[in-house]
Amino acid sequence: MSRVDELKQRLQKVAYKGMVNRRGPQSYEEAMKGSHSDTMANTIQKGFNEEETRKNILDRIDPTELPHKQEVTCGASSEHCLEHWENVVEDGNIGGIEKIKGVGGIYTGPGAEHSLKRLNLKSNKKEVGHAWLELPDKTIIDASAGQFIDQKHEPLKQRQRFRIIPKESGLHKYYKKDPLLTHHLHMDDPQRQITRKLRKQGIDPFPSRKAKLKQRLALEGGVGGVRKYWLYPDGKISEDVRWHDKLHFNDEGQMRDKGGVKITNEQGKYDNYFGVGLRQHLTPAQKSHIKQELKDYGFYRNKGNVTFDHGDNKNNTVDSTTKDFGDGFAHSYEHNQKPIGSQKISKLKQRLSRLQQ
Repeated sequence: MSRVDELKQRLQKVAYKGMVNRRGPQSYEEAMKGSHSDTMANTIQKGFNEEETRKNILDRIDPTELPHKQEVTCGASSEHCLEHWENVVEDGNIGGIEKIKGVGGIYTGPGAEHSLKRLNLKSNKKEVGHAWLELPDKTIIDASAGQFIDQKHEPLKQRQRFRIIPKESGLHKYYKKDPLLTHHLHMDDPQRQITRKLRKQGIDPFPSRKAKLKQRLALEGGVGGVRKYWLYPDGKISEDVRWHDKLHFNDEGQMRDKGGVKITNEQGKYDNYFGVGLRQHLTPAQKSHIKQELKDYGFYRNKGNVTFDHGDNKNNTVDSTTKDFGDGFAHSYEHNQKPIGSQKISKLKQRLSRLQQ
């Protein structure tokens, strides 16, 4: 951890303790709950910032859903933090501590509009199905707060995904509990303790299920798979097709005659890529489709993984895409429409010419 990260973590702890100290006179029971909660929050935060935490959280998610999750990992993140605490208690490092609760509900606070899990994308209401942990003194641990940060920012650091929210902060009003959503978390399910102990020993609780899901997803174009299709001026798309990675001479008709744009959407488990091959200005329908894909798959957080391939066209498409999508994306000007066969013939002629000299 860098010095800056350490100072920011300390600042969050100081802010938390500052809230706790404002509680005024308390009974012995309330004071103990506050002390225990302080220990819980610090222990969980320290574990959350460990290097392998992000991978452990993503490994809990159904592989078929992973490409669409990005920062929406509230259930898996909360479960990971709860299990980390339970492991600490089980190892005897801390004892006599009250229980942490897993809570499901609705988040309506700042940044809700940035989450991919908004309950009604067509509405202006900022409501997100969410999950968090509640400590004995009612402090909230939000371990997937990264989804509430604007996607235009660079990939998040692990500490940015974590929030400690004391009840005195005034922010609890944005976390609305829901009994049904809490039930679906299954935090109190005895089966969870079995899977926790298996993970603690380094054993995957669901190896066969994950293997089957990954195989299916690879065929559908998710983890380890690639979706490639034509996007037409009216916003409609073709069936998935197979082609060369770069623009091929056979693509010229699709682009010139049909106004097609070539889309490549590659989703890996921990990395991804999005490519747009164009030779003409995008229509409003094409822009809308591309923007939605970039948002849904979190590419605004990873702009370096997006390429607009303009070739050597003279339609000034670079300026228009930069204006429409913003800075930070890669632009390629490489001319690669020449038939591969002609390229090989040209190289052979050059070699033959050198040999004859």
